[in-house]
Amino acid sequence: MKCSICGLPLEAGRRRYCSPGCARNGHNAKRRRRSPRRRRCLACRSSFKPSRRGQLYCSGACRQSAYRERLRARIRKLASFNPVVFLREDIKKATGRDLLGEAASPKHRRELDSDEAAIEQARVRKELADVGIDPRPARKAGRAVKEPRNSGSSEQA
Repeated sequence: MKCSICGLPLEAGRRRYCSPGCARNGHNAKRRRRSPRRRRCLACRSSFKPSRRGQLYCSGACRQSAYRERLRARIRKLASFNPVVFLREDIKKATGRDLLGEAASPKHRRELDSDEAAIEQARVRKELADVGIDPRPARKAGRAVKEPRNSGSSEQA
């Protein structure tokens, strides 16, 4: 048998290397990484030389665009599995009306509640204005001024 580094014949009892120096060189050669070959970027399809193992994209911009595309695909997939969408379409076909439409969403209910509250507030302000009371707080130099706490009791007396 021959030494796998220098090619000299091996001494008795040695299996791969003829000397400790060749063994060290062989060990270091195994540990040394091969430089990666040029490959194509998965996002833009341009050719690039990777700077580390497992690099699939030529730049951070390509990596980010690929991530965003995967995210969009995942969202489209999840949206297609939304049971409310299927249920809404089935009910719409059966009844001809969108019973699970925007009125069923909590956000739309809050908007309706706030609209009704605004109408009620305007009605109360109008009634107070008819009597001659300004419901807004007193202002001084554009800022609201608090009324003294004992002002209500002195007016009643």
